[in-house]
Amino acid sequence: MNVWLTADHHFFHEGMLQHRPQFGTMEEMTDAYVAQWNEVVSRSDCVYHLGDFAITYVSSDATKVDSILRRLHGTKLLIRGNHDRKHTYKSKYWAWQGDIKKIKVGDAKYILSHRPLRTWEGMMHGMIHACGHSHGNLNKHPESGICGDVGVDVWGGYPVNLEEFRMAVEHE
Repeated sequence: MNVWLTADHHFFHEGMLQHRPQFGTMEEMTDAYVAQWNEVVSRSDCVYHLGDFAITYVSSDATKVDSILRRLHGTKLLIRGNHDRKHTYKSKYWAWQGDIKKIKVGDAKYILSHRPLRTWEGMMHGMIHACGHSHGNLNKHPESGICGDVGVDVWGGYPVNLEEFRMAVEHE
């Protein structure tokens, strides 16, 4: 089983098309992101989505969210983002959801959140921080620990493998 990180898909958020000119329509963006996810994530893998999965407004949007989640491989865990609403985070297809999560994989410890944290528990002891929200514009504070943006705008639309992410942020 591999562990993957991703964020900021913004499914159903029409305004995102102006920031992602490679897509002409929401359907095109959705299909591309689903294909990229499934290209690297197997059904037995675990994926932490660090927020802004989808923009939802009405109860009928819950069916649209579920239709995407059913298509995505892996066990899906949600760190709620500022654009996620109840029709996104109430889906039965999330194995877990919350606002922040600490995990340990091998010898490495991580703290996962949607918004970047300036400080976090364990940062002076090597705990790695993964976040979304920044869309490739993460401004790191000079005194902050090891951290990075796992959003689709940073990783070419793909989820990033946890080990690849760790190697990238440790060598920045």
